[in-house]
Amino acid sequence: MEDRNSVVLVLVVVGILSLVLMFRACSNPKMTIMEKPFTPKVSTPNGKKPVTKPRTYTSTPFSSSQTSKEVTEAKEVAAKLKEVNDKAGVEWLNKMLHDPSVATLTREIYRMRNIPSMADGYALLFKGNLSEARDQFIKGFEDPESTPPVRYVACQYLMSISRQLKDPDGYFKWGKEMGKLLDKEDLSCIDQKKSKLFLDRITEKEILFKARNDRSLQEKIIDFYMTQMASELQTDQIRATVRDQVLNDIKRVEKEVLG
Repeated sequence: MEDRNSVVLVLVVVGILSLVLMFRACSNPKMTIMEKPFTPKVSTPNGKKPVTKPRTYTSTPFSSSQTSKEVTEAKEVAAKLKEVNDKAGVEWLNKMLHDPSVATLTREIYRMRNIPSMADGYALLFKGNLSEARDQFIKGFEDPESTPPVRYVACQYLMSISRQLKDPDGYFKWGKEMGKLLDKEDLSCIDQKKSKLFLDRITEKEILFKARNDRSLQEKIIDFYMTQMASELQTDQIRATVRDQVLNDIKRVEKEVLG
């Protein structure tokens, strides 16, 4: 009987101690480092993960007066740097353009790029603005800073543009200007020999072009060629051959000028 009472007493004491420990744990819960918070499972259609809204943060912006001041100061610094760089660039270019140790072709290329109207002409031509490009290349030709090589290149562009615009007057005008440069100026730096041949040819082509609808002018051209022959060759048969050749030349020049 005593043994049974002892067992009951032990069980009662253990029960009381368990209740005390449970009470303390509930009144002051503490999570250990090994424990994880409970995350409920969320079921979504099609098995897609739920979209969580990202956390947003707020910051204190600068005052408008402070920002405006900083922008103004930055602009002033940038303007001063540009002024210094532009001045240094101009000084370097002027020195290089007059430096005999630099190849002539190199100097002329930089000179051409430094003439605003020539640069604008390239840009407009690239965009397909032929009329405006022509105006700029004319300015480039007339620019006081233009040298014979620069004017020669301007003439090339002006002849090409005139042909595309079907402007025969412009084609022959700038062709003759190019011929004058080839006749009088040193263009060896762009691989052009001094010669009057181009000027003579473009002048002859202009006469042939004007004769395409002028029968009397055609006969004058034929007469001119006949006088260059010996008297025994000045026959009707030879004249007919010369006429055919002149008419063929007129068609060839018309196609060259008008495309």
